[in-house]
Amino acid sequence: LLNTLDFTPNVDSASSEAYIPETQPIQNFYPTPEHDIMTDKGYLALDRTLSYSFESQVVSPDNDTLFDSPYDRFFLTYFKALQEGNDTALNDLHSKVYFRDRALFSGVNPQMVYDMEVIRISDEMIITTAETKEDEAYLGASLIAFEVRYKIYQNDGSFRRDIVDTEVIPQVITLLLQKNGTLAINSVSYYRPITSVTPDSDADALLSLIMPLVWLGILVILAVLGVILKKLWAFSGSAAAFCAFLVSIKGALWWQILAFSLVFALIFVLVRLIAKKRAQKNV
Repeated sequence: LLNTLDFTPNVDSASSEAYIPETQPIQNFYPTPEHDIMTDKGYLALDRTLSYSFESQVVSPDNDTLFDSPYDRFFLTYFKALQEGNDTALNDLHSKVYFRDRALFSGVNPQMVYDMEVIRISDEMIITTAETKEDEAYLGASLIAFEVRYKIYQNDGSFRRDIVDTEVIPQVITLLLQKNGTLAINSVSYYRPITSVTPDSDADALLSLIMPLVWLGILVILAVLGVILKKLWAFSGSAAAFCAFLVSIKGALWWQILAFSLVFALIFVLVRLIAKKRAQKNV
């Protein structure tokens, strides 16, 4: 039984199941800021630098000049467009493929993005096949995948309607590197973190299998001792163990112990009262 369980700790709190961003009710968002967001004291107090990493090498620059990769420069431009609420710039940063099943960006207000983190998670993958005639134009181009995390301070919902407050839902952004050297966002996928459902740990799974057998064993032992020794505590204990066994099928361990204790005490007290009354009658 132990060999069938994997005791490796679960350190990943995010589900690998992709999802389409949900639309939050409008009342969950802040009003659109009417002031220059770069004068907002709350926003200025937050970390607005971009952390870029690849193969465990992390760069957190104090200025743009330290970024010498076209990928990190691209994301600097991307987040700047979000901060400015620049629809035209955002549209220019996405490929034609991206907009095949989406409308162009329109009405995006300045976004107070912070805690930006970009992690390159793949090498350049050259496109060698085309499913349609239209896709043949991209043969020889490359795709590069990045995990992108950021928060939006006082999100007004005009850009992302799936995150509120300090929530982070990571995105996997795939960049298209065309043969002329230009970069554009080709696709964006999302990963929902697990918040309401926590899977049982291996220890909990083991307890749920073992504890019913433990209580049945205690029941048998106490019942046999009760017959041999004719002791009240043994009979009370076997009845209590049976109740704990019933609880163990669905209840947590502390419920099992509580059931055992209460039933044991109740039956023990009742049997002693009955024994006292019989003793008084005999006298």
